[in-house]
Amino acid sequence: MDEYIHSLGNKKVFFLKALQNLISNLSLILLLKFLKLKVNKKHFEIIISSQIFAPWKKDKEFANSYKKFKKFTVLDIKRAYTLFYHTKNLQYLQGNILDLGSMMGGVGFMLSQINKSGCTYLIDTFEGYKDKIKVKAINTEYENQNWFSYSNIDEVRRNIKKFKLKKTQACKGFFPNDFEKKFKRLKIKLCHIDVNSYDSIKNSFYFVKEKMIKNGVIIFDDYGIPSNLDVIKFIDTIQKKAQIKKNFHIIFNYMSQCIMIRK
Repeated sequence: MDEYIHSLGNKKVFFLKALQNLISNLSLILLLKFLKLKVNKKHFEIIISSQIFAPWKKDKEFANSYKKFKKFTVLDIKRAYTLFYHTKNLQYLQGNILDLGSMMGGVGFMLSQINKSGCTYLIDTFEGYKDKIKVKAINTEYENQNWFSYSNIDEVRRNIKKFKLKKTQACKGFFPNDFEKKFKRLKIKLCHIDVNSYDSIKNSFYFVKEKMIKNGVIIFDDYGIPSNLDVIKFIDTIQKKAQIKKNFHIIFNYMSQCIMIRK
């Protein structure tokens, strides 16, 4: 059998792969120890790729938009680019955009700016949430902390006007319960689900999935984040269901996001 010869050189490639694995394994051990997280290490790794192309750096429109709004979001540039890219593909389709768990509004601002058809809704309780079981799993010192609390919806609304974002609303309430009447006939082309408890994730998904247009996109944040295993638990449950397989393409992009595209 002929030996396969890599164009970059077999020794260089093998060395790079070994170095990647070593750095990845050590980084994961240190990260879990630092964050005091107890998870199955077999299901997690620090992803280090030998591929170096970064489309979010090449895309000038995105780079300008992210620079403009990044102080209003905790989302990193790679996950923000996923949302920007899919919204760009859908920008002229009839339908609306929902950003669930909008907090300061940065993601919603970015998506609204490129949306050419339909409204953009930034939805949050603006009260944060408490989950003692989750908090204890991370650090008992913060057991009574109110997580992801950002209460200034008026500032979000002022920024919508400041950035001259059209057909954009900041909405306060518990989704979907407080929006069943308002969104009864809503057609959705993109929904960003960035909520943090299992029930919130479940209720949000089952409400929006029936309202998704063909080729509409649902993007779950935090899929693969070891401090929020509820997203993994929910996705792992629904992806096995026949109805979900029939109606959605499911993509894991390895940047802590799960993408579902309506067939």
